Amino acid sequence: MENLSLKEFAAALSGKEPVPGGGGASACTGSYGCALGMMACALTHGKKKYACYEQDIKRIEGELAVCRDTLLSCINEDAQGFLPLSKAYVLPKDTPEQKAKKDEVLEKALYQASLTPMKILKNSAYAMTLLDELSGKCSKLILSDVVTGAILLAASANGGFINVGANTGMMKNTEIAQKLNEEAKMLLSQTMKLHDSISQKLKKEVCLCKS
Repeated sequence: MENLSLKEFAAALSGKEPVPGGGGASACTGSYGCALGMMACALTHGKKKYACYEQDIKRIEGELAVCRDTLLSCINEDAQGFLPLSKAYVLPKDTPEQKAKKDEVLEKALYQASLTPMKILKNSAYAMTLLDELSGKCSKLILSDVVTGAILLAASANGGFINVGANTGMMKNTEIAQKLNEEAKMLLSQTMKLHDSISQKLKKEVCLCKS
């Protein structure tokens, strides 16, 4: 799916099929947030004023590229993770044996389906730490693009968080579900705090936001 054009992907999201859905859209959005950070790195390279940060900028750019590509791969992964879950929902449960089997298969499918949204959340959260560092080292002329990237990563992280919860909320193994939920809450909280920090830097630097 990551090879679809923007128009084709939007059309696929608009249709009756359950995939791509919120997870895939979140992953796609996060990849754009990373890409904007990479653009800010590219436009800072070679600037004398920021020469002392050159090695940091190169490192940030490389790590953002990894996050971007990982998030893009999550578009397909999320769709593939939904397939076993969709099959588990329609398993028969007319007899106690069938019901027990369905519960077992569904529990496993719910856990597996939660892994890609968690991956989306983790990569968006890490990319946000990179943008936070970048916001203090890149050219101020493109700080608004870094903040826009942070907004997209925040949306991606929230989407990942919601989709983790959509699966854990149906799991019967409350211990595993709680562990996943706690990790997701921690990651989202850290991500949103950094998002706010980056936004504050823009307000201090850009006159338009001071008015």
